[in-house]
Amino acid sequence: MAALPLKGMILAAGFGTRLKPITDRMPKPLVPFFGAAPLHLALFRLKLAGISEIAINSHYMADQIHRSVRPDPFDLDVRISNESAILGSGGCYAVLRDWIGNSPIVSLSGDIISDLDVNAVWKTHQQQRAVATMVVTPTHIEGTTPIYCQGNRVIGIGGPPDGFTSGTFTVHTFTAMHILEPRFMDLLPTTGPSSIIDQAYLLSLARGQTVAAHIHSGFWEDIGTPLSYWRAHERVLQHIGRLSPDQLFGSLGVLEVLKRQGKELKVFNVSKTVIIGEIKMGTGSRLGPFAVSVGPVEVGEGSTVSHALLLPGTSIGAHEEVHDELMGQGIQITLGVDDLEEHNPDEDDEEADV
Repeated sequence: MAALPLKGMILAAGFGTRLKPITDRMPKPLVPFFGAAPLHLALFRLKLAGISEIAINSHYMADQIHRSVRPDPFDLDVRISNESAILGSGGCYAVLRDWIGNSPIVSLSGDIISDLDVNAVWKTHQQQRAVATMVVTPTHIEGTTPIYCQGNRVIGIGGPPDGFTSGTFTVHTFTAMHILEPRFMDLLPTTGPSSIIDQAYLLSLARGQTVAAHIHSGFWEDIGTPLSYWRAHERVLQHIGRLSPDQLFGSLGVLEVLKRQGKELKVFNVSKTVIIGEIKMGTGSRLGPFAVSVGPVEVGEGSTVSHALLLPGTSIGAHEEVHDELMGQGIQITLGVDDLEEHNPDEDDEEADV
């Protein structure tokens, strides 16, 4: 497959406030998804499209972000754009304008897990002759900013334009993945923080420019909260036994990332359980059903673990019952309460776009 004439950007500067206390120890783009950092999964997705020049912005725990790509696990030309103060979902591009030059940018978020085909998005972008192309979900997800579309064109953000009535448009959710033309990024202020939505997308639509929509029907999960982080894992676990490990983990890049790190992923079909790295199981202890262990992990004698995600450093005592829990070193979060509250990232400390 020919390399795409694009540069890549991965947003990795946010504080990850909604994912605390996990992000007290590591930035969100490095929180493991089946043992693989979302940042590395994004690099895999860009490499798969033949994109070799990539920028990653950083701010919160920037040293960890830097170390994770030095050396880069995929041998790409990666540069770090460290922001002394977070520049927002628009300012992060403006500060890189000289590096971007005349190249379109494909931008991915460091807290999104997906099997996005970047080549397919580029095809939509070219067919529509768009200044920007938003990757959107097939339907609108409650609690997110609605994106209004007619076919493959975005016609409104937050609400339909005047004169449009129900039935003449479809409503979607922005996935925080998009392709941006240089002239679109030129709409942004050249310095300081800015919003890609308020100061570029809305302005572009008001001027009658073409903003395309590419509907992604494959895997897409936002790991922004403890519950959504677990649900991203659970969605994969549900298909164990029906799809092969290559189908489940290969398309997401997990197997390739783990391979390059010298790690092994073990899948247990009957219990729908996955183990990555070292785990010490005490006598009579049981892991599963629906459990993920990312070692090193210790489970004490006679303990049972089900519907749970165990992060590195987890230590479970003897004769404990762990169910609907997310655990790690000094971390124990009950997952039984839905924490997917309405969220507007432009009002958050994150680098997400909608």
